[in-house]
Amino acid sequence: MNSNLIIVAHERPATVHTLVTALTAVGYQAAGALTFRDAVALLRDCRPALLVTNVTLGAHSGLRLVLRAAAESPDMKLVVMGPANAEVEDKALALGASSYVRYPASPEVVVDHALSALASPVPQARTRVTVANAS
Repeated sequence: MNSNLIIVAHERPATVHTLVTALTAVGYQAAGALTFRDAVALLRDCRPALLVTNVTLGAHSGLRLVLRAAAESPDMKLVVMGPANAEVEDKALALGASSYVRYPASPEVVVDHALSALASPVPQARTRVTVANAS
């Protein structure tokens, strides 16, 4: 596992670019994926310490990606971003996400939750987060 690498999976290129840039600025290596398939390949090839994923990745579910990542790398930390939906939040947390960050969320908030997830011991602390748009 690469303890300095974070993968960001989101279907919006601007969001991936913004989060990769913000995570790099705080000292981590970060790589982005725009599709489920690309995210799976990065997870397999790079073995990151953290996956930050959107709840949807095109026609695929980001929660499916979380389930796969948790099964293949139990010590990988997971942060899920998505709309306010208690059922989806509960499912993300049950699958092992450290936190669920509701939209809209600023890049700084996502980075804060990524860093908190990386700092938390295994098993991961599970938190529900509601965030107002700061940008």
